[in-house]
Amino acid sequence: MNLRVYRNRPFWDNIESFMEDFENMMLERPNSTGYEKFPVNIYQEEGKSFLEAELPGFEKKDIKVNIEKNMLTISAEKESNTEKKDEKKKYFIRERNCMKFKRIFQLPENINLENIKANFENGILTLEMENKEKDEKNIEVKIN
Repeated sequence: MNLRVYRNRPFWDNIESFMEDFENMMLERPNSTGYEKFPVNIYQEEGKSFLEAELPGFEKKDIKVNIEKNMLTISAEKESNTEKKDEKKKYFIRERNCMKFKRIFQLPENINLENIKANFENGILTLEMENKEKDEKNIEVKIN
């Protein structure tokens, strides 16, 4: 179990804190689940947040992107072509079997979940996420 540290400051102060907090809030599955981790880049540009995931060797049909309760899950699974039985081949090393990758990220509250765009090209999955305007209303709660 990992200890998460949360700071008492606005989440989106600047791009450096955005990237640091996003990385700190990231949930990773240990390898004991059978899933490996893939590299990502997360950045902000022109009022949008971007996540780029490196998934070489996969096709669009192998990749799933889901969001549930501000949790973004990216998974990719592919069976290897070497799974077919070939009686003429005797393998000494067989490392290219099934490839399974999965990562889960906690999205910040100001991401517009209804308008996330995904593109997969040349082994890179890119998610474009629009940021909502900050809601800085001060709400007074009356005490009875």
